[in-house]
Amino acid sequence: MGIPAARAKAFVAHQQAVQDRRAAKVKPAATSAGPAGTAGPPAHSEAAGPKAGPTAPPATTGASGGPPPVPLPGLSEAEMQDAYRCYLEAHEKAGTTASPPTLSKLRQRLAKQLPQILSANNCSRVRLEIALDDGKVRLRAWPVSEK
Repeated sequence: MGIPAARAKAFVAHQQAVQDRRAAKVKPAATSAGPAGTAGPPAHSEAAGPKAGPTAPPATTGASGGPPPVPLPGLSEAEMQDAYRCYLEAHEKAGTTASPPTLSKLRQRLAKQLPQILSANNCSRVRLEIALDDGKVRLRAWPVSEK
């Protein structure tokens, strides 16, 4: 077809993340109803093994009971949490040997990069996107133009 493999992989990963987010919106009601919780983990543990993707972000949400995280410019807390969850899922699906950075480490990186992106593009919001490039998971911030 003439589509680069990296671009096709990124598209498939994005579509899978969208599908997972839709399933996650329905799943909390189903898993909270029963104490066994057998319906939730098998859906994400197919390729991941013992690691469960949806359980990792809530564990790292708070800084170990410390103060709430500093807000990132141009990005809401919900968007950051959602992007990190998708980032972890992409790492699991990609099967990379390197462990993904923690939420706090990712926040530190974004805290440095987002102000530059916002000022260079003269905008006040960004959109985070997860992409696979040559087997590596990338987090990309795209400026959002307000019209």
